[in-house]
Formats: sequence, structure tokens, C-alpha cells
Amino acid sequence: MSTDHQDRTWEILARQEPYWAVDTREKFRGQNLTDHTVREFFQTGVDHVDFVFETIRRRLDPHFAPRSALDFDCGVGRLLIPLARRCECVIGVDVSETMLQEAQNNCERQGISNVRLIKSDGSDLATLSPVDLVHSFIVFQHLSPQRGEAIFRRLIPLVKTKGIGVLHFTYMPKHRRSALRRLLARVIRRIKGRFVPVMEMKVYNLNRLVAILQEQGIRRLYVEMTDHDFYGVLLFFQNTSTSEGEA
Repeated sequence: MSTDHQDRTWEILARQEPYWAVDTREKFRGQNLTDHTVREFFQTGVDHVDFVFETIRRRLDPHFAPRSALDFDCGVGRLLIPLARRCECVIGVDVSETMLQEAQNNCERQGISNVRLIKSDGSDLATLSPVDLVHSFIVFQHLSPQRGEAIFRRLIPLVKTKGIGVLHFTYMPKHRRSALRRLLARVIRRIKGRFVPVMEMKVYNLNRLVAILQEQGIRRLYVEMTDHDFYGVLLFFQNTSTSEGEA
């Protein structure tokens, strides 16, 4: 799948099923959304951010209290909003204009005003200033490894000295599904009138990811395993280098 194809698919999903595109359980499809399920959706974001901070303080920095954060591919703001409640300023980056507008709407609904939203495909991240926390979850799995590794290399320098990066990657499918079974699943969805484009799942070489971290001067790394039909890892790393003139 080409870069343009990946981005177009994400924009189509944003217009058709923005919440289900983030969490593919049936209760988060548009026709099933209620006030209760929307609250449940955003609570999953609170739970994840709580876990991230607990892990950072337990494994890397017991006093971690970031003033700034960046959430790459922020979607509708599920993780952006709880990050904004913990930081003075947060940047949300997404390639989809529709996702960013929904994120803005959700921030306003929840009284969040310390968020800056930026449309980007990940190629221009060098224009951003470093932050205390760089985060991305269930995102790279939908990007080709070539593109994902390039974005990974751009995100690492955005972690301030003593700052933390938390990035998620998948490395192996949990269950083997044949191409025929995937095609049949798409046909069934179309017959049932629920056809939406599917974001392909990609797997990464963990050795390459660790090598990229080391090449860019990262010396502290902690790994948490993840399992949501694909085996994955959350890479928690700290920038322990010294950099003069960094705010």
C-alpha cells in the first residue's frame, strides 16, 4: 500500500467510522455510539495514559512530570485529551483533516484548550520543537515499515534531554489468516452493508528499531509486550544525552 493510499484510506475511515477506526470493537461503530459508549471510548484513553505514566515512573524516571507532549497520529483525541490534562501544552499530529476536526470538537466538549493540532504525514516533523514526551500508540502498525522507520527516526530527536518516548510497533501476527479468508471477510462486510476500507496491518523488525534507537544515542530502553490479535511492543526510551541550549 503506497503512502498516498494509506493516507487516503485513513481519511475515508475518518469520514465514515472515526471512532471504530481507532478501536475496532462493534460498539464503537457510528450506529452503535451512545453517550455511554463514547464515555467508554475515551476512558480507554485515560486508562492507557495512566498505564504509560505509571510505567515510565516505575521503570525509567520516578519523578517524570512532563510539561509538553506530542501524540503522533492523534485521531479523534482519545489519548490527546488525557495527555492534555497532565501537561501544560500538547501537540496532536494527524494526516487526516477530518480526524483533526473531530479531535478539536472533542477537546472543546471536554474543556481542553491547551492542545495544538497539526496536519502532517510525518515527513515534516523536523519543523517541530522538542517536547518532554513523544507518544504514539496503534499507529505504526498501519504504516509500511519503510515509511514507519523513517518517521521513527524523525520522532526520536523530538524527545528533549531527560524526556521520554513511548512508541508502539507490531512484530508478528498472532493468528495466521489466509488471503482468501481476508477477502471473504471483506465480501461479507460489503454484503451486510458495512463496507469500509481496511487499514492493512504491518509488522516490524525489532532488531532494526533497537538499532535505530542506538544509532541516535538512546541508551535507556524498557519494553512492554502488547497483544491485540498482533503481537507488539511498547518501546519506552529516555533521552539521557546532554544538549546545550535546549529549553
